[in-house]
Amino acid sequence: MKEKEWVEAWYNAMETEETEDLDSQSQLILKEKLWAKLDAQMHEPEKTKSIHKGFDYWKIGRVAAAIAIIAMSAFLLLYEMPTTDKESPVAEAPVKISRLTNPEKTPRKIALNDGSFVFLQPESELIFPEVFDDKREVHLTGEAFFEVARDTTRPFLVYSNEIVTKVLGTSFRIKAYAEEDEIVVAVKTGKVSVFTQEDHEKPVKQIRQEVILTPNQQAVYDRKADRVVKKLTDNPQIIEQHPSLKMYYTNTPVVEIFEALEKSYGVDIQFNQEMLAGCTLTTDMAEEGLYERIAIICHALGAQYKVQETSILIETQGGCY
Repeated sequence: MKEKEWVEAWYNAMETEETEDLDSQSQLILKEKLWAKLDAQMHEPEKTKSIHKGFDYWKIGRVAAAIAIIAMSAFLLLYEMPTTDKESPVAEAPVKISRLTNPEKTPRKIALNDGSFVFLQPESELIFPEVFDDKREVHLTGEAFFEVARDTTRPFLVYSNEIVTKVLGTSFRIKAYAEEDEIVVAVKTGKVSVFTQEDHEKPVKQIRQEVILTPNQQAVYDRKADRVVKKLTDNPQIIEQHPSLKMYYTNTPVVEIFEALEKSYGVDIQFNQEMLAGCTLTTDMAEEGLYERIAIICHALGAQYKVQETSILIETQGGCY
């Protein structure tokens, strides 16, 4: 096997940048291919042999000739070798980004390719990819109302200055003008998660300040205090598909009216049931919103109310008037 040792030595001597680029397994395969070629030539029928005993000059000559012949083919084999790390990645087409502003005085409706819609308010800007890939991310400056198509595998993220809003599928409004001191995220339907940019970028294992919002709730970010406060929206809307609330009540227990308001608006109303158990009310609440309806009931009871975060607290001094 002296010949194979010569091939090994020759291979090591001819190392170039091309062979160095190969991994160990590929280099081994190349060596074996070279030896196979040489071995085939070494065992061709011999026509003549050296007359000198103990040393085969004919075989040495054939080895040298074979090495010279396959020297060039070695470099061709390099290009036939399967590659792993050195493969050039397939160039991907760049994602096209759209930047839309609304110079008009009315909202501008924008359709996204996932089936979501954005109603962009005047003097606002939305940046988004024309085609979403494995992520759904947009950037908002100003104000917009979002109707997001549900996709449990790809959350929808809205970056609005210091705030990140994350949803799966819902409708909500974001108000994030650059010159204002507050950023507001208000939910109409579904559930929304709100982070600051800093918290959103933290690893999952770290403690992050996250605010979860449900219908008629909003997160208000104070830029100066760098703080997010969760509260009720300024104008809560009825969210129940078939509202329990009636527009007119005649000698109806007050407790029953409060419970109907809670279900219709999805808002927590706290009151003393024992103290109000015997109270009834006759009233017309057809045109009012939630806070106006609460005020009407409190006026009839001689009570007061206050909004504390996402709850409405009814404060009574005694029973009914």
